[in-house]
Amino acid sequence: MVKMKVLMVCLGNICRSPMAESLLRHKWLQIPSVDDSSLSVDSCGTARYHIGKPPDKRTISVLKKHGIETSHRCRQLTQSDGDEFDFILCMDKSNVSNCKSALDSKNHHKILLVGTFDPQGKTIVDDPYYDSYDEFEECFEHLNRCLDGFLKEKILNTQ
Repeated sequence: MVKMKVLMVCLGNICRSPMAESLLRHKWLQIPSVDDSSLSVDSCGTARYHIGKPPDKRTISVLKKHGIETSHRCRQLTQSDGDEFDFILCMDKSNVSNCKSALDSKNHHKILLVGTFDPQGKTIVDDPYYDSYDEFEECFEHLNRCLDGFLKEKILNTQ
């Protein structure tokens, strides 16, 4: 089986993208009869605010509430990410714009809004950073819907 590589992108890589990374990996491992190593997931930020730090404590708390662990350390998007990943899933339009500025134009077709896979049609994943724990939980639920849609449309359909 061909290995698919997915990169989740947000601004600082401490809230939305590490949550999406951990959630997609968790979802993949729950699917019966798939090769665990056939999907690789990572996340990064377009800014360098938090390089080397763990995700926001509220992100970690929401993930733990749902039985998901993370060992992620924040990193910034690099130009080589465009060549390495099959899908680059951004949380909002600013992330898309920043990725297009940072990555070679030959890789722009890989850049998508993760929210385009939301069956409820909410294309932007709101940044909960300045909000309360409840908004982190809402972010998780939104990503949960989006990633179910992404798996069905782009990954499981190709196997």
